[in-house]
Amino acid sequence: MTSTHQTDQPETSVQSNAWQWIYQVLIWPKRTFQAIAANGRRSWLIAMACLSLVVILLSLVGGPARLRQVQMNQGELPEDFQYWSEAQQNQYFSGQQAVQKPLFIYILPLVASLTKLWIGWFIFGSILHLLMTFKGSRHPQEFYLNLVAWASMPFLLRGLVQIVHILITKNA
Repeated sequence: MTSTHQTDQPETSVQSNAWQWIYQVLIWPKRTFQAIAANGRRSWLIAMACLSLVVILLSLVGGPARLRQVQMNQGELPEDFQYWSEAQQNQYFSGQQAVQKPLFIYILPLVASLTKLWIGWFIFGSILHLLMTFKGSRHPQEFYLNLVAWASMPFLLRGLVQIVHILITKNA
């Protein structure tokens, strides 16, 4: 019974350390990456969840600015518009109206950003694992996925700065 209690406590301390790594990786990167490398567990989930949250917030905050930008560009007709047939002109106007729907303003940019984040993280971590395996490393892939996820923390800071900029200037 005491052995189970002792194994539960280090797990909790590793999780609390992982939450502290969010700001420590920006302030003391060498010490933090040494701790991440020594961890040996899946700590990438916390980093990727934080990055995903910032991407979601950025997409939601940037939506009204994207809508304003689409509405401002609506007044400009393309060159040779007067030579288009009436059916082509109607298609153009219906396309302009469709771009103003929430699918194009919020959902598609959000899905594209999250896809870029997660697939980019996985591909970069896998390529790093492959290259380091060629060089003789014996670390598992999750070791490199941890490093890539935590090394992406400056993008969290960049996303927060972009959110503040969009809120202040009301422009994406």
